[in-house]
Amino acid sequence: MIQIQRKLGEKPEALLRRFNRLIQEAGLSKIVRENRFNVKPPTRRERRETAQRKVMIRKLKNETLYQQMRIRI
Repeated sequence: MIQIQRKLGEKPEALLRRFNRLIQEAGLSKIVRENRFNVKPPTRRERRETAQRKVMIRKLKNETLYQQMRIRI
């Protein structure tokens, strides 16, 4: 746990800056960002569907490129 004490005559902005610097040095902001949303790992079915979708997109792109090249010739 990060704790800071306000120095005598320190402005709140300076205190906040010092606190933020300590958080960044400890790496807590990165951990909080990564754990912000709880994302479940994909199931076997979801992985298969995304792989099939990627294959279809690649095929469509190749077909359209082939047709465009054929038209230009």
